[in-house]
Amino acid sequence: MAAKFTEKENYQFLHKLGRESQDLEKQRKKTLVKFHDERQAKKTAQQETWKKKAQENAARIAGIAIILDQKIVATLKENALNDQIKVFQKANAPNLKQKLPKKADEK
Repeated sequence: MAAKFTEKENYQFLHKLGRESQDLEKQRKKTLVKFHDERQAKKTAQQETWKKKAQENAARIAGIAIILDQKIVATLKENALNDQIKVFQKANAPNLKQKLPKKADEK
């Protein structure tokens, strides 16, 4: 370097390039930080939405009465049947520990 950079202007030019590249690096880092912050805010909002929905479902399930009449339960479909199953699971029904079938007739 001593052979090539003999004048003061050469060093000034190098320092100028270094300062300019630092500005670009700072800008790149700011962009990355902003991107990560936005992504984290989106994830946090989504998690809060999930928690709120879970709380609403838990409150709804807590307000449902257990139906013990087999004829009435046999007529239940879709959400009403799923809600009854959830109520029984909360009551620690022993035969509901395994994974349940998808079809209403099999449930």
